[in-house]
Amino acid sequence: MQWLANKDCKGLFSANYDPSAVLRSLLKDGAFTNGASQIRFFTVNLLTSLIGGVTTPNLTYSFGYFGVFVGADITINTVGSPDKTEAAETVIEELGHAYNVAFGMGGPQIVSDGLGSGTYKYGNATVDGSTYNRLLIMANCNK
Repeated sequence: MQWLANKDCKGLFSANYDPSAVLRSLLKDGAFTNGASQIRFFTVNLLTSLIGGVTTPNLTYSFGYFGVFVGADITINTVGSPDKTEAAETVIEELGHAYNVAFGMGGPQIVSDGLGSGTYKYGNATVDGSTYNRLLIMANCNK
């Protein structure tokens, strides 16, 4: 939460929904809804410490919008004990992926980093999506 109070970090997300308010709802209630789609938050033992978290699509039925929309499920791994910096980076990165996936949330600067996601320019380097996200978040949020 502290990192998202920083305007540079908050600026990584679209202006559609305040990422601090979204994260607060996820941590308090386990879910955030924008009226059409829903982002849900889980902590799970993924049986390996190689993955800090993963975000996957979910289907949300909305009575208010009369339809089925794509939302997102954020799963944070409970294996191992990452330091506070690593844990914060993981949560912000997965929240960014949820913004990309969930209908109506708007696109953040955080990019897809799954298999086949390609490469991205960061400064003078060409890096994979995961490295790009980590560098972006650490430069803008860890202040």
